[in-house]
Amino acid sequence: MFRLLLISVFLCFGMVKAQQQPQFTMFNNTASMYNPGLTGLEYQHFGALTYRHQWVGFGGAPQSTAWLYETNQLPIHGGLGTNGYLDKLGFESNLGLNLQYAYHINLKEAQKLSIGLATGFHRKTLEADWVSIDPNDP
Repeated sequence: MFRLLLISVFLCFGMVKAQQQPQFTMFNNTASMYNPGLTGLEYQHFGALTYRHQWVGFGGAPQSTAWLYETNQLPIHGGLGTNGYLDKLGFESNLGLNLQYAYHINLKEAQKLSIGLATGFHRKTLEADWVSIDPNDP
């Protein structure tokens, strides 16, 4: 019975769409972009700006830019932060902006438990002047 229910759920929701955040090589500087629980955990104020341009000299080469700022606020027992990214690859461009909050709980001397929440938006665009690689493709 459970298998039949599981199969019917997959058939009803057969088309699944998902988004993936761009991945940066400097993960230790942008860790709170992936896990909002890390916002304001280590420093009173922290800011980072990363830029990566791959395949220089090729048309449509990937370019990734990310920025973030986070602060630890003692009156609210947690951290506040904001981050954003601009990711370009060929005809596709992604823009994202997020706001983050993390609640920190002190457990022992150097141990903390942190619970984070993030909200934001993601915009994906395609340029209008793209050209098909295959000339026979309409």
